[in-house]
Amino acid sequence: MILGISTSLSQFTVAINREGELVYHKQSDRALSGHTGIYELVKEALEALDMATTDIKGIVVDTGPGGTSSVRTGVSFANGLSYSLDVPVVGISSAELMGIEAHQKYQIPVISLFKSIKGNYYCGFYDGEKLTFQFTNLDNISAYINKEFTDIVLAGHADGITKLANLLTINKVISKIHKVSALTLGENAPALLANSNKYPILPIPLTETDIT
Repeated sequence: MILGISTSLSQFTVAINREGELVYHKQSDRALSGHTGIYELVKEALEALDMATTDIKGIVVDTGPGGTSSVRTGVSFANGLSYSLDVPVVGISSAELMGIEAHQKYQIPVISLFKSIKGNYYCGFYDGEKLTFQFTNLDNISAYINKEFTDIVLAGHADGITKLANLLTINKVISKIHKVSALTLGENAPALLANSNKYPILPIPLTETDIT
């Protein structure tokens, strides 16, 4: 059984893949009353499947971009389970998870936007195989896209992709993908775990200095 965890954005997500099949997925919105923490979500998932933590054979965890404290919550929990259960764990960016979902649907390159400060965005480009990042404003990112691409899918921060679309002169698809999908996380967990490490160092959330 492979456990998928995402806590980087406004939803906490748990997905479980067993023998290549997604058997459980649930999200809890942090903005709503009655929000459930990641420990409680995992416990609820295991109880629903009549399984125990010892049945977990690998973990996939979202490493952001996203809120610093919320990213650390999920990664710390995943690393703790990895150590205690002696199972592999792999980190994957929320930008790549959105990119996988959008690319599987549209089969063209994807940009996932995450709003930062001072009008800047984390911009994750996914081409179906690899993810690259830029950190800049929408004017710069639109100039780059117009020069380097002929078609692109826009995902991520809703207001940001609307503004970016107005700056693009190439063919673009404005997707409705604004958050990490539990389905995408769970269905792709076995392939993602193939890149696992035992054991990872707690990653530091992305900052502009990492990608400029």
